[in-house]
Amino acid sequence: NSYLNQRTDIERLNILKIMRPDKVIQGIQIYVTRNLDQKYIVPPPFSLKQSYDDSNMCTPLIFILSAGSDPMDLLLKFNTDMQAPPPLTVSLGQGQGVIAQNYIEEGLKRGLWIVLQNCHVAKSWMKELERICAEVIVPGNTHPSFRLWLTSYPSDTFPVAVLENGIKMIIEPPKGIKNNLFRSYTNDPINDPSFYDNCKQPGPWRKLLFSLCLFHAIVQERKQYGPLGWNIPYEFNLSDLNISMKQLQMFLNDYNEIPFNALIYLTGECNYGGRVTDDKDRRLMVSLLKNYYNSKVVLDDKYSFSPSKIYHITENTSLQGIQAYIQSLPLNNTPEIFGLHDNADLAKNVNETRRVLGNILLTAAMSSESKGGDVEAKNIQIIDELIDKFPPQFDQEAAAKKYPIIYEQSMNTVLKQELIRYNRLTGVIKKSLGEVRKAVKGFIVMTAEMEEVNTSILFGKIPRSWASKSYPSLKPLGSYIADLLDRLKFFQVWIDKGIPLVFWLSGFYFTQSFLTGILQNYSRRRKIPIDQVGLDFEVTRVEISQKPTKVPETGVYCMAKLKEEDCSAFIQVTLFP
Repeated sequence: NSYLNQRTDIERLNILKIMRPDKVIQGIQIYVTRNLDQKYIVPPPFSLKQSYDDSNMCTPLIFILSAGSDPMDLLLKFNTDMQAPPPLTVSLGQGQGVIAQNYIEEGLKRGLWIVLQNCHVAKSWMKELERICAEVIVPGNTHPSFRLWLTSYPSDTFPVAVLENGIKMIIEPPKGIKNNLFRSYTNDPINDPSFYDNCKQPGPWRKLLFSLCLFHAIVQERKQYGPLGWNIPYEFNLSDLNISMKQLQMFLNDYNEIPFNALIYLTGECNYGGRVTDDKDRRLMVSLLKNYYNSKVVLDDKYSFSPSKIYHITENTSLQGIQAYIQSLPLNNTPEIFGLHDNADLAKNVNETRRVLGNILLTAAMSSESKGGDVEAKNIQIIDELIDKFPPQFDQEAAAKKYPIIYEQSMNTVLKQELIRYNRLTGVIKKSLGEVRKAVKGFIVMTAEMEEVNTSILFGKIPRSWASKSYPSLKPLGSYIADLLDRLKFFQVWIDKGIPLVFWLSGFYFTQSFLTGILQNYSRRRKIPIDQVGLDFEVTRVEISQKPTKVPETGVYCMAKLKEEDCSAFIQVTLFP
């Protein structure tokens, strides 16, 4: 503790990254709170009014869609609140471009709102949209009340000029149960008193409404846990919650006795369950909902949804009371509210740490581009060092003459295949390094693939173009190169000195071919069908200092690493019968 207290916040984050990567996100939250402000870790409530006020008749308002999001209900409600004429809406697709253009011309004259949905679908019409925004929607030709609303998933064909000049908005479910609940209670329809206070059974209504909103947050957040949360990830959204809220209010207004079975069926099987395709996920959905839709929620004033009683029904169920209670909840979720073990957080938090740090690296890469010479010189130095480390490619023709393909020795075939694979890998690496070196020096144009290789080298990661031709590896770049050079050395010694007495098992690019070669040699020598032969692995008592001097009667000797000082014993691969 005394050591940590003497460290700066950034140094503490570095220690967390090394020792507890699952706690880095919480450490970042503490860092931001101390050095910036609490407000920067709490997502602000989405305000369509603010975006509208920032726009004018010539500025398009662009909804960037995420999976499962649909801003139309929000937009139509805002249109009504602004007392504007009903918008003209068209969902773009084949043959809809002419209709959209006619709507825009009408809207320019009458001051209407025009909504063009799914712009990512109409790829061929995007150039026309760019022309309309640049030449038609101009101040002298546009009614002051005119607004152009666009919705689109991220797309390479969306006009860059329109995107740069427009007001960008994105609606995503907020991270964490606290933020999710707060979003539900600060947006329509709950924050509208005419909806929240309009129920004949106010007590049960407010409790069950809170339960429903918590259930909505739970089913969305379970996705963060991967297959522990759902077998298949689903995109539940606000439309599921809104229809469920309206049905809840309708049933409470129409029936004196709460029909829980009907509510569970409509909410769990229809509204949310309609998106669920896996049978076990559907069973889980209904089982979860029964914890939130039951008589105890209504009758017990202190009903708790978690063993720790952190998440419970608050005594003050007014809108302000619920909002105050939500603000008191922890920012980070605990697995208990999902019915999961504490260990479920480990993988989720580590993945989140990797994602956040990966995004930070991308930002650092973009900022480093502006520094110019120093970064270029550093990259060229690293590239030169890597190129110098690699030996020439294997001489496959010479190896084929020395170790011809014969029936009695399958290891010659294994060697040939391994040399082909490693030559292909080193060829890709050397070629990409040479191209990046030329591009950094300005001799050729830097392509997207070269840029990815350049950035990966700078941050010690294996470039994707290398990984696609490589054996599986989770090592950082430096360790990966050292391991690859050891592998190349192992096979060069094999070529120079003959079939080794001890094989480096993990040094093979395709280990399965080596094991198959062992089976083939044995079955051919004993004249036994290969499908009747099996492998057995035994850790021998032979120490490295007593290295085997001859091949075993059956099978081979293997070791886990190339460097003998790193091994304490050999593995003998034996065969049966």
